[in-house]
Amino acid sequence: QLARLTETLLKKLDNLSSELRALIDERAVEERRLLAERRTALQEKLISRTQAEADAVLVQAQEQVKALRQLNPRLNVREEAYKAQRAELESKLAGLNSEISRRSRGLGFIIHFVSIAGLDRQRHRIIGQLEALARNLREVREEWQTQQQEFRTEQEALQGQWRELSLRVAELQRELAYLDDDAQREALAVKRAVRGVLDNRK
Repeated sequence: QLARLTETLLKKLDNLSSELRALIDERAVEERRLLAERRTALQEKLISRTQAEADAVLVQAQEQVKALRQLNPRLNVREEAYKAQRAELESKLAGLNSEISRRSRGLGFIIHFVSIAGLDRQRHRIIGQLEALARNLREVREEWQTQQQEFRTEQEALQGQWRELSLRVAELQRELAYLDDDAQREALAVKRAVRGVLDNRK
């Protein structure tokens, strides 16, 4: 209702009572000052500051991409090293199993009991090392999956922030373009003055 009444009075400014017109004119002086301050703020800091925030978010997103690319080769090196160790241990384990099997044939188990026991201890040590390597490989792969998931989540959040800030920059630029037009700025000052006077008279 206030908006409709404001539009009605704007169309009848020349026919208003001298008292009401004086109140509006007085209020319009203050509104012109406020709009001039807003225009200056837009020109000197608001747009550039918001644009700088958007640029900073973009840089942060690019740094995350760079960090992920650097992490991938490091994890690959670790994974390949673990695989090489695993292949070596598996070869040793196969050799031990073969030797234990050879010495255990027939009465060999009794004859070679001591040496077989020693070989079996070596076999169990290697099995333990293989289990540790399996855990290490799993941890490397899980770390990569975790990093990828965190990267995607963070990138989505940063993209959202960047879009929001970019839209805000566009809004501020449109507002400045509007206030740069003297006629539009004056019309807005008068409109705000009328609305302010009406609001105070409720």
